[in-house]
Parts: sequence; C-alpha cells; structure tokens
Amino acid sequence: MVVIIISTPTTSRSTCPSDQLIYLFLYISSTLRFSFWSHGRNGAAVRRTIPLPIPPIEVDGNRVEVVDSARNLGIIFDNALSWVDEVPRIRKNVFGTLWTLKRIKNFTSQNSKIKLVKSFILPKFEYCAPLLHGLTLELSTSLQRAQNSCVRFIYNVRRREHITPYYNRLQWLRIEDRRRILTLSVLYKLLKSRSPPYLYEKYQFRADVSSRDTRSHDLLLDKPQHHTQSYSNAFLLSSIDLWNALPLPILNSLSFFSFKTLLDKAVSEGLFNRP
Repeated sequence: MVVIIISTPTTSRSTCPSDQLIYLFLYISSTLRFSFWSHGRNGAAVRRTIPLPIPPIEVDGNRVEVVDSARNLGIIFDNALSWVDEVPRIRKNVFGTLWTLKRIKNFTSQNSKIKLVKSFILPKFEYCAPLLHGLTLELSTSLQRAQNSCVRFIYNVRRREHITPYYNRLQWLRIEDRRRILTLSVLYKLLKSRSPPYLYEKYQFRADVSSRDTRSHDLLLDKPQHHTQSYSNAFLLSSIDLWNALPLPILNSLSFFSFKTLLDKAVSEGLFNRP
C-alpha cells in the first residue's frame, strides 16, 4: 500500500486542520498489489499477494520519495494505515501532559483538575480522531487506558479500583464512543454542505440507487461493495455503517446543533453498545 501525503493551503471554507486532514486522507490513499491463486501443500487454494514495483511519482517536477511513514499536520501515517506509530505518539503526549499536571495535584481542586484535563489532554485524543478506524484491540485498549489515567488523576483513584463509576460521575464517554460521535459529526457536515465535492460524490443515498420504498430509505446511505478488511475499516465504510445505525429522529435533524444534541444523548445511553 502506498500513501502519498499532500499538504494544501487552508481555504476560507476549511473549518479546521482536522477536517482538512480527514478529507485529504480519504482522497489520496491507494493500493498497488498483484494477487493470484495457487495450491498449498494440502491442495487447498491459497491467495498470494505480491507488492508491485512502485513507479516514480512526481509532483510539479519534484520526485516524491516513498517512505514507510510520514507526518502531516501532526499525524503519523504508516504505509498500512494501521496507526501503529500514531497511537504511541498520542499516548506519549497524553502522559507527558499528565505528568506535568501531577506535579501540582496537591494544590489543585477537583474541579480545577477536570478543567485542566478537558483543556490540555482531551483534545489530544480528539484531534483527527475520525481517522483512527480499524485499530487493533491492543491499540484501542492502550488509548483507553490513557484516558482512564486521566480519570484516576482527577479523583485520585487507585489502579486496582474500578473506573466506571467515575466516568458516570464525570458524564464522559469512552474513547471509542467519542470517536464515533466525531465521525458522524464530520459526515453530517459533509452531507449537508456537499463539500468538498470530491468526497461528497463518494456517498450515495439508497433512494438514488434503489427503488425499494421504506420509511427511512431516503435517509440511509448505500454501502459500496468491498472485499478486504482494510477497506471495510476505512472512513468511508465505517462512517456509512455508523450513519445507517442511527435512529430516524437523529437522521431527521434539521440543524447540526440538534443532530449533535440527540446523538450525544443516544450514545451516552448505549446506542452502539446494544446487542
């Protein structure tokens, strides 16, 4: 897999670097591989994949070097989009800031600790969070443990003590639920503004591709066919799955404020954790 990372100047329509990076990421990822079927030792068919040689890439006459990982707008992209370098970077920044705050914990009230964590640490988890789909269980757990450490700092919770009651007291969502909300927020803005066009055209409503008549049909998105796990974890398919799982009242929201309010409430009530 080859990932070419291109920085573009921020335009007047760009809301923030996070949105801009998500848009660029979706547009420029590509794969160059050759696959064929052969027979294994036991006679079973085996699919083998051979990476093809990458042709020289030039932009404005300048040759682009192919690397295993690259940093753009503070995010580390690896050549498999597995985020194995990005997650440790986030954890390092979180624990570095947390270590600094712990130096003054004996002189800081509980309310002040909450404000400090919200201001200086939580944004580190949320910056470009919609990109981080398809994390392995190990990486996802490591991020969650970093957030748990923030809660333990606020309430001076021992390591062996159960942390869930303190999340309920703070009314905070776990990392994965927060990522889902941010992903759906980006998608809502994308569908309503129809901008940028090169991303909007990747989404199609079911009503535009099917004649079936259902109650919420016009609001659901059509999911493209896919054959690989890496593609199923991409922002495009992940966002479609999340969107189609939303209740009809949320999909019918007329403004972003009402959409976000209803979504926050539904997720806090366990929307994505139901069997």
